[in-house]
Parts: sequence; C-alpha cells; structure tokens
Amino acid sequence: MSGSSALSPSTTAPLPSRYDYREAWLTFLGLLAGEQEGEERDVATRVLHAVLSITRCRAGCLWRVEGDGSFVWRAGIGVPPAGRLVVAAPDVARALPRECVVLDRRDLASAFGGGLPGWLAAGFGLWAAVALAHRREPLALLLLAPPQPSRELDDEDRALLSTLARAAVSALAEAEARRSLEEMRALEAFNRRVAFVLHDIKNVAAKLSLALDNARRLQGNPEFYEDLLGTLAHAVRRLETLRARLEVQPATSRDEPVPLHRLVRRACARIGPVLALAEPLPEVWLRGDGAALEAAIGDLLANAREAAGEGGRVEVRLFRRGSEALLEIRDSGPGIPEELVAAGLFRPFLTGRAGGTGLGLFAARDAVQRAGGRIEIERDRGTVVRLRLPLAERDQ
Repeated sequence: MSGSSALSPSTTAPLPSRYDYREAWLTFLGLLAGEQEGEERDVATRVLHAVLSITRCRAGCLWRVEGDGSFVWRAGIGVPPAGRLVVAAPDVARALPRECVVLDRRDLASAFGGGLPGWLAAGFGLWAAVALAHRREPLALLLLAPPQPSRELDDEDRALLSTLARAAVSALAEAEARRSLEEMRALEAFNRRVAFVLHDIKNVAAKLSLALDNARRLQGNPEFYEDLLGTLAHAVRRLETLRARLEVQPATSRDEPVPLHRLVRRACARIGPVLALAEPLPEVWLRGDGAALEAAIGDLLANAREAAGEGGRVEVRLFRRGSEALLEIRDSGPGIPEELVAAGLFRPFLTGRAGGTGLGLFAARDAVQRAGGRIEIERDRGTVVRLRLPLAERDQ
C-alpha cells in the first residue's frame, strides 16, 4: 500500500509514574513467551492478553492488516465473536500510520471522519487504538476498551503502550515470518508429490478419451450411452483442468475477457439441488484468468455445500456495485470453527474436515487477487463468502 497517512505520532511525556516500567516490561515478555499460560495460545492472542493484563483494560481485539487493504480478525478477549472475519477496506488501511502510534477517540475521529467503522470497533466503547507497523507498512490494529477503573487516555498510557507496541510488532512479525517459512516448506513437499501425480492424470485422461471414442462407435442403448458420454466427457474435462492447474505455470497469469455470470452458472450447475441461485443473473464481464476463477468459485461452492450438510442450503447472488462485481455465497452451516479463525484464515494445508487439503480457500484468494479482487468472510447464521472483483472497462 502507498500514500501518506492522516495520522502522526503523538508527543509523549517523560517516563510515567503510574506504571512500573521494569515490571510491566518483564510481565509483557513473560506473557508473550507463554510462561504464565495454562493453555496453548497463538501469538496474536498472547499479544492482546499481555496488553490487557498490564493496562487492566476489560476487553480488546486485534485485526491484521493485509497488503491488499483487507482486515483479518485475529484475536478477541472480552468481546463477542466477530461477525465479519475478513473485510476489504483499503481506504481504512490507507489512513493508518506507517509507524507505531497510540490513538484516542479524537485522533480516530480526525483520521476517519467521525471514528472507526462499526465493524472494526467490535461493538465496545473504544478507549485506545494502537496502530502497529512493520518496515513502514501497517501490520495490525489493536483496539482496547476502557480500563478498570475507567479513565481518559493520557500521556502516561501513551508512553507505556508505545513501548509495548514495539515488542508486539517484533513478536507478530516473527510469527508471520515463521508461518511463511512453514508454508513454503509444505508447498515444496506438496509440489514434489504432485510431480508423480501429473503423469498418472495424463494417462487416465488418455484412457477416458479412448473410452469416449469407443462409446460413440458402439452405441446400443441410446439413453444409457448418452448418459455415459456425458459422464465421460465431464471426467475428461475435469482431469485435464486438474493437470493444467498442477503443471508449473509462468509467473504471469492470463488476462482475458471473463464472463463471470457464465462461470457462476456453470459452477452452480455442478453443485446440485442444495443450491439456490438468485435469478436473473446480470451479465458481468471481468478481465483475468477465467479457468482459475471458475476453479476458485467451484471450490468455494463445494465448501459451502459441505458446510451446509444434509438438509442445508447454499444461496448464491451475483450483482454489481459501482465499478465492482460482487459474488456472494451464503451457507446455512455452523460457521467457521473458532480454532480455524485463531490459526489464521487462508493458510494452506489448514483444514477443519477429515480428508481436506486446506488448499481451497488459499487457492481461491490467490485467483481472486490476481484478478484485482478481494475476498470478504463473515459469520451470519452460517458463513458468507463475498468476492469483490473489478469490472472490465467495457462493462462499467
């Protein structure tokens, strides 16, 4: 992200008298290291817990800021579970400072024209916001409810929070780097396994193509063979698509006109009667990699169908909003498990179901981002996944 921020660091007073800095620092480091924990906690939750313990704030939450301007819910203590887990808000992200800054309500009102958006404030009375930045880029936003007993944020609080913020950034950045390294190693191992699978997929596709040719020559029962032809043709297309996706691709993806309405209709047709598609579909054109986007939509629909379960329902809506196309997939399932939210959404190989690879959501976000779009996720009597994609110039 680029651009200057509307916020700047506040001037702090000399060392405060309210806090014992040495004790606060040792307590903070101990809580970050998990020395006083009776249970396993991720780094984001430990950072939040440590800040709340030292400042005696009654509640708080932490959002991670992605490079595309999306906010991802990472931790909450003393607040209801977040409804919106991933929110595309590049304008809000651009207003954040490029260094660690402690902000009060007046600072936020000045920067955001009246205060933080409601979804970001998590529904509690805001006392302080700590903008965390790493290498001159926003990293996270820590939001704190008033302490007990309640008081106004003053220079002593700012000085302490500014000090704790630097340690928090180091811990979060180190955890992110470690996670990225683990993902790279997992992907390398996966790629090695895939190399052996490619050959088998190619052979199966060739055999199915031969069976398809023979079936056309040896038709006996028209209805039976018509059904067989359709089944075989679909299997061939699917295997060829899988092979193409598994092969090593160039760094640049295709940039072609994409009829999103047709991709959605084809993907929905493969899901079955559990799905309700809002009609009529508007004609929507994008630019991007059509095959990758169709695979992404198919994966998201399959996830929604599985989450909805027996007797459940999946609803799909496609509509325009300004210069964007919005595709909304809503299921009636139990929602994303808390352990997956805490572990971090969009991580490859992280899955909540037996036999899953954990690559569906990861690959879907990659395809959407390469088309210039973003994914939002929220919990609302199930799970809602929303794709925001820029319209092609011809369609604006």
